Amino acid sequence: QVLVSQPQNTGDEKIKGLELGIQKTFDNLPGFWSGFGLQANYTILDSKASYDEALVRKVFGEDSDGADNFLRNPPSQGQGLSEHSYNVVVFYEADVFSARLAYNWRDEYLLSPISGPNGWALYEEARGQLDANLTFSPFEGWTFFVDATNILQEEFTRFWDNGDTVAFD
Repeated sequence: QVLVSQPQNTGDEKIKGLELGIQKTFDNLPGFWSGFGLQANYTILDSKASYDEALVRKVFGEDSDGADNFLRNPPSQGQGLSEHSYNVVVFYEADVFSARLAYNWRDEYLLSPISGPNGWALYEEARGQLDANLTFSPFEGWTFFVDATNILQEEFTRFWDNGDTVAFD
C-alpha cells in the first residue's frame, strides 16, 4: 500500500487586512551618512476559514474520531496567516558595499489545520527574528555576500490545539 498526499482546498477562506509601510533613504546627508536608510511595515489581517465536512471525513477516514474532533472545533484562522506582523530594516548602500539588519515579528499562526490522527491543529507561537546581510561587489560581475539568519537564536515553538486543550511540542 502506498499513501499519497497533496495539498487540497478544504473550503472557503476570507482574508481582510491592511498593510502600512514606509521607506526612507538619507541621501540628503553628507558623505558616508548618505548611504543609510530605513524600511518598516506593519500588517494586520483578519482571516476566517471554513472546512468541507465530506473532505475532512475523507482525509481522516470514515471511521475516525479525528474527523469528529476536528469538526467540533475547527481552526477559524487561515493557514500560514498571522493576525499581526511587522518588519523593521536598517540598511546601508554604497557603490561596492551594502549591509542590512532586519527584525521580523509575527503573531502565532496556523501551520496545519489537520496535523494528527486526533484532529488537532498545529500552530507556531508568536516570535521575532533578527537577520543580517553584508554584500561586497569589488568588480563588475563579482559579488560576495554573507547572510546571518536568526542571530538572536529565537526558538520555534509549535503546539497542538483542539479548541479545548493545548499540547506543546
